[in-house]
Amino acid sequence: MATMAKNYENLKLACRDGDLKKVELCLMNYVDFKSVPNNYRDTPLDALFFGLRVKRFTDLDVCYKITRLLVSHGDRLNRYTMSIILSAINYANLDTVKLLVNEANGDLRYVSTLEGASCLHAAVLCSQPGVLEYVLGFFKRNQLNINLRDRIGETPLLMASRPITENHKAVKTLLKAGADYRIADRQGLTSFDLLLIGERNPELAWLHFDLGYDIHRDFKFICLLYPLVISEDPWLIDIGAELVIQEAMGVPIANTYWKKLCKYRTTRRYLRICREQLKIMRRVTFYEDLTFWDMLTADTGTLRKYAENYELVEAFFAAKCNGDFAFFCARVRYRLIDVMSQNNVKDLSTAVVCKLLKRPKMYEIMQHELTKYMDDDDFCSILSCCRKL
Repeated sequence: MATMAKNYENLKLACRDGDLKKVELCLMNYVDFKSVPNNYRDTPLDALFFGLRVKRFTDLDVCYKITRLLVSHGDRLNRYTMSIILSAINYANLDTVKLLVNEANGDLRYVSTLEGASCLHAAVLCSQPGVLEYVLGFFKRNQLNINLRDRIGETPLLMASRPITENHKAVKTLLKAGADYRIADRQGLTSFDLLLIGERNPELAWLHFDLGYDIHRDFKFICLLYPLVISEDPWLIDIGAELVIQEAMGVPIANTYWKKLCKYRTTRRYLRICREQLKIMRRVTFYEDLTFWDMLTADTGTLRKYAENYELVEAFFAAKCNGDFAFFCARVRYRLIDVMSQNNVKDLSTAVVCKLLKRPKMYEIMQHELTKYMDDDDFCSILSCCRKL
């Protein structure tokens, strides 16, 4: 028994250091996890993910291999060590997370008793591909709350929106999955308010607006607007464009906004250009009598109908704004891409690249071999008009 206990301790030390060879050596000597005293609290899996968390080792492939070995020898998560699943989501790769869930009793419903953080909170902080989508898919399938607050009132969306995290891909994924952008933190700031503090990302602003976010009804936003104006922040382009769109659609805008925005020359210029460009969008048609203004203001249902007409879609992306409405061109293209089928997006992107390179024979190769490595941002960039590839 003493020899087994010593071997067990050596195994934990090897796991903590991420030493695959030593782990294999320890497991070659017989280890019965169930017969070791207090094994349910201080396990090799716990030691492994502690080492990964404090960066005793950083090789995620080694982490997966050691996890596979430990699980195959009977190590499992239990109610005392379930916090390991949070560490795995935070620091390990998708294969390791799946292994713990499918074969080691890992429960994605787990919520930290200390911080109140869910597995979705942890996934927002993860940089490994596919982990957030995997955890979010589990939450959606099991109808779990994706807007759960932790002990300090943070939802996963608020956490992803903060400048300290600034996980723009997570923000986009959560918003499209139905995360509530209206929820505010303890200071009364929403996800959009928090985004304004960080680096500009027009796509996230457009997504908030298309989902129904009304900046002219957000009191906290009014407080944030003045610092943006005096610093001539790039976000003013998106804010001014949205207010001008709302104005053109007949939505009453409080004078408070116009006074703040028109106080400085730069913002006055933004508003003037936006109004001029909207006039052009109302006039320019690209398919029968359909204008770019119609595409900009159409609701999601109407856009989906447009997206089903491939001839219309081809005509839309073939038309170029030539800088006449550059503040809105990328947004209107983004809106249509967002509702198109993935196959149509791939077909259009492939055709654009082949035409650009003057290599029509590359069509089949690119469509079937290259596009599988591309994501939505790549397709948006290829199909853009006013942004360089």
